[in-house]
Amino acid sequence: MENEDYPELTPQRFSELDRLRAAMDAMRNLPPERAISAMPVIVPYMAIVGRVEHYKRGEEHCFRITRTVAGHEPDEIWEEKPLNAHAVRDEFLNVKDWSGAYDFLTTTGIFSPLDDTITWSEFQRWQRFTRLVLEHEPLASAMQRGDTSGEHWEVLKALTGDYASSFFDVNREPVSSKEAEWMEREKLRHPEIVPMILEGQQHQEKERRKLWTWFQGPPGKFCSIEWIPKRKEDADAVLPLLRKGGAMIEFLLPRKSLRPAFVIHPWTTLHAIAAAIYADYSNGVEYRTCQFCNRLFPVGRQKSKKFCNQRQCKNAAHSRKSRRNERERKMKAKAEEKLREVPTDKAKQR
Repeated sequence: MENEDYPELTPQRFSELDRLRAAMDAMRNLPPERAISAMPVIVPYMAIVGRVEHYKRGEEHCFRITRTVAGHEPDEIWEEKPLNAHAVRDEFLNVKDWSGAYDFLTTTGIFSPLDDTITWSEFQRWQRFTRLVLEHEPLASAMQRGDTSGEHWEVLKALTGDYASSFFDVNREPVSSKEAEWMEREKLRHPEIVPMILEGQQHQEKERRKLWTWFQGPPGKFCSIEWIPKRKEDADAVLPLLRKGGAMIEFLLPRKSLRPAFVIHPWTTLHAIAAAIYADYSNGVEYRTCQFCNRLFPVGRQKSKKFCNQRQCKNAAHSRKSRRNERERKMKAKAEEKLREVPTDKAKQR
């Protein structure tokens, strides 16, 4: 691979390719006794739920997530609530309006590590991003074709974490002319703040890219392979010992009572949504958009499935097609009848 053919690839990217090649070579020579048995992918999401303040900025609905108690600023209050990451993802995708977003945010905890405020437009953009990542087939097609236009390519750029992506720039609120003029005056009056502003912008962009890559796969430091008791009775028995600290579960229970699990530890709602996507992908679950209701559905074994529900959506789509064909048949019959009623030239001469 020549660098001139891929000018945007960084040295870090080349090292990732080298690591992948080395891992593939090692896998070919892997002794059978060194393999780990199939592991479930577990996403234990402990949501940090605080208060959500709703306000409007012009025509835009805004939500601020805070742990500060109104009237008691030094004090904070929040609830740590265990949630099912897959259920959180599905509920997130089903939000239809700003009031639904408010209800969602009040129960699912801190939404993003980037900011404590999220607008309805940004919320919708994250919904769109999640849908595009879930539906693997169009992204794979865009990657294989090398199609560099459209939102699928911008999503692919975001997933790598190496390239700037304009996907989230669409709904970013523009800076007003007054704010821009004020900022330019401040830069002239205090030139020492310019490096600080640039450093802040670079840090924000770096954090954005880190969050994007979660949707391709969680970073290694947030993942671990852990021993999980097979039976609930065993888990209840060892929990008091584990709480004391220093105890290791693999020495508290026999190996036959444990199984390895790949555990992902998200700490915000977007992390949990991304982890749920990765868990499905690692288990071979693919999603597709229903051709009738436009909802995402798991494909399963029937790879040619086009509708999320065979009884409802498939039958409704068939009925709609039949009605359309019937309308077209009637319109064609009427047009032919009118043509027959038009007198020909010979009839006019007679």
